[in-house]
Amino acid sequence: MTTDAHHSPGAAPYVRDLGPHTSVYVGADGGRYPAGNSLVVRGRDGALIVDPSTSLHLLPAPEGITHVLLTHAHEDHVAGVHLFPDAAVHVHHDDLLGVRSLDG
Repeated sequence: MTTDAHHSPGAAPYVRDLGPHTSVYVGADGGRYPAGNSLVVRGRDGALIVDPSTSLHLLPAPEGITHVLLTHAHEDHVAGVHLFPDAAVHVHHDDLLGVRSLDG
């Protein structure tokens, strides 16, 4: 178990670069629910964010996002979709109703 300051209860969200084209937006409390984490991958023609979490409201949103990928329709994974109004959103058809409506 990691015990550094980033993973302790009450830790602030931060951005961790994994490589020249990949970053993790680590949520509050180390990304524990309901904060969540988001992955950003940048390519030559655009950038993808996976599961734009609730913690993106506490960090500068990544720029140039052209695609949003939702792994599933839980609130901690979809809460930041509205931050990327011009991005194409990709979601599995079985999760589409859950993304479109609270009743899903």
